[in-house]
Amino acid sequence: MGAINMCGRIAQNYALLDFEEGVRELANFTLAMSIYWPIHGVINFLPQMSAVMIDGRNSFRSTLAFTLGLSLGTVGVMSLFAFTETGNQLISSFFGVGESNLSVIRNYLILLLPAPPFMALSQLFMGIVIKAKSTITLTLNRALTLGSMVLVLWIGLKMGVEAKYVLSLSVLLPNVVSMLLMLFTWIWKAKDITRKLDEPKRQSELIRFYWPMALTTFMFTLSRPIIFNIVGLSPDLDTDEKQLIIAALSLAFAYGMIFHISVNQFRNVSVAFVNEKQTDVLNFMIQSTIVVTSLMVGLQILGLSHAFLENMQGAEGLLLEMSSAALWPLILVVPIVAWRNYYHGIAMNRKKTTIMGLAAIARNVMIYVVGIALLRLEVLNVISACSLILVGFATEGVIANIVVRRWQVAR
Repeated sequence: MGAINMCGRIAQNYALLDFEEGVRELANFTLAMSIYWPIHGVINFLPQMSAVMIDGRNSFRSTLAFTLGLSLGTVGVMSLFAFTETGNQLISSFFGVGESNLSVIRNYLILLLPAPPFMALSQLFMGIVIKAKSTITLTLNRALTLGSMVLVLWIGLKMGVEAKYVLSLSVLLPNVVSMLLMLFTWIWKAKDITRKLDEPKRQSELIRFYWPMALTTFMFTLSRPIIFNIVGLSPDLDTDEKQLIIAALSLAFAYGMIFHISVNQFRNVSVAFVNEKQTDVLNFMIQSTIVVTSLMVGLQILGLSHAFLENMQGAEGLLLEMSSAALWPLILVVPIVAWRNYYHGIAMNRKKTTIMGLAAIARNVMIYVVGIALLRLEVLNVISACSLILVGFATEGVIANIVVRRWQVAR
């Protein structure tokens, strides 16, 4: 499912570069989404909460109220960035953009405002559907959302619609489609779950359950905006150079995630089997990591990754060269993420997930500290900026490794 999401991001990148001033559009859309995703990311764990907390009619109503409040809160925060002078100044100073680019970013945020409520309701009903064990709908959901996104992009490009409308609708429509599908499935397959009489859930109980997961997601989605902030702070780069680096990073990150998603699932493998078959799990992870890393290296050496960026992402010229060069540090992210996720799986298995949230905070702090050091040393470029992702994951891995080893010694 993660791979399907990345296919959607790749399709958006390709469409953006097809517009006039494509690099500028890609950079501004990337910055707008860098504000949207951390805010929007707090919704991502609603299916888990819904599946755990909803046992009948009253708990459904309580969780629905929480979901609506959460989604309206995200709309409110986005509105502060989109409509207020303070929000505009924060965007301008954080990313180092001028008035013309700020106007484009603000327009994207305004057009994206309807998306969070649809996404939140989709996630709420998705949890009930999972509880009803109708998981085939989840695969259908990913296929339909990707299809609707690609359809919007294709029609928009054919009709010559402005980029801001095409790209914003490519984010909004999949959320609407997902919500309608999950609502229909809830009515058809899972409504019995919400008909039983049960005790309502207190909002304080729902908040206590939800906030640690929301914090972890928020910190994860904040990593890339911090990197873009570092680029925007550079006194040695003019506006066009900053936009070029941000656009190149967007293309490189999308390509790298195709491979990183596979090793990111090691958390689930570790959770399921590490207590019973620790050696087998470790061997499986090592072998899989070698295969994925070797594949990335081979594609890079043979120039196939370069061809992918050119033909599947629409990059050309200096943007193509920069995004291709940025892929080298992303190869090292594969073993680092695999190593980190092995220890994250152990932490989740022990139900000691606080360390994951604290490590996520440490990751972003380290990214910022190293990024500022790169600026001071005047060595910030697209490769070193991309390497900051590697620094972040390595920080998480070191912390998880130290904590888990202490647990093992204590035993």
